[in-house]
Amino acid sequence: MNAEQLALDIQHLKISYGPVEVIRGVDIQVQPGEKIGIVGESGSGKSTVALGVMGLLAEGGRITDGSISIAGKPVNYEDEKRLNAMRGKDVSLVFQDPLSSLDPVKSIGNQIAEAIRWHNPRMSRREIRDRAIQLLTAVGVPDPAGKLSQYPHEYSGGMRQRVLIAIAIANDPAVLIADEPTTALDVTTQAQVMELLDSLVERLGIAVVLVTHDIGVVAEFCDRVLVMYSGRVVEQVRVEDIFDRAAHPYTAALLDSLPSRAAEAHGELKWIPGSPPPMTDVPPGCAFAPRCHWAVEECSVQPAARVIDAQKLHTAECHRAEEVQAASRQAGGEKEAAHA
Repeated sequence: MNAEQLALDIQHLKISYGPVEVIRGVDIQVQPGEKIGIVGESGSGKSTVALGVMGLLAEGGRITDGSISIAGKPVNYEDEKRLNAMRGKDVSLVFQDPLSSLDPVKSIGNQIAEAIRWHNPRMSRREIRDRAIQLLTAVGVPDPAGKLSQYPHEYSGGMRQRVLIAIAIANDPAVLIADEPTTALDVTTQAQVMELLDSLVERLGIAVVLVTHDIGVVAEFCDRVLVMYSGRVVEQVRVEDIFDRAAHPYTAALLDSLPSRAAEAHGELKWIPGSPPPMTDVPPGCAFAPRCHWAVEECSVQPAARVIDAQKLHTAECHRAEEVQAASRQAGGEKEAAHA
């Protein structure tokens, strides 16, 4: 698929805060209607990429290299007027904390109306109200007409998250970025929100980028997974292959640290020794090498780019990717044999 047909096309993105480079050459391509997950430890750069796409980096942050196109249109992050026109129209962001994201002194109806009116200044008040009711209906809020006059504190956590999603899809964006949208929710509500996002993809064809630390949520929802570490995408793989075809040691280590893996192996919960390096002192070569038992001398010099399966867009930055994948397949085969 060429760049004009992609919902989101990020090429060699670099982001810095002052002299510190925190995103170090990230490439992400998302097709219309595709659901991708970005996973990794805290500080890996997941949310920074999302904020960079939206042009909402914190003070001192700037894009220093690379390009971003949304629905085939290159984004100029120096043009604030064009950015305001893009946000909420071409790409929207759902933040992880709905209570702090919604204005506590404005009714839900007014907040949805504001998002609609910004991009549709000629719409009448009646049309905007009807659209707001339609949006609340689409995200599963009961009695949407009656709920418009209520305030955020009168909604439950799950309902507030639905309101944020309604605001995000108000203008039919090509891309919806959801940054940890279920972190503050209980398991049942979390499942309902993810089902809602899934239905929106199916009905509206929106591409969804899910930023999360929860591989379990990604496995249930996404088509493809991007694993980030120290500001780099170290592996991208289709979700059906991640559990038994992981080709990067970091991906394999994340999977091994899942409680479900420990339960299946009837053993202790595994963890990844050490900590990610500070972005002020990222080692040369592969940043994961100091924590990796697969590391060889070449890893400390230059990370390797391996195409594992071109048809499935499976890549990994590891000199021993084939060996890591073979071990993953063996572990997957042993698991299937144990359940047989």
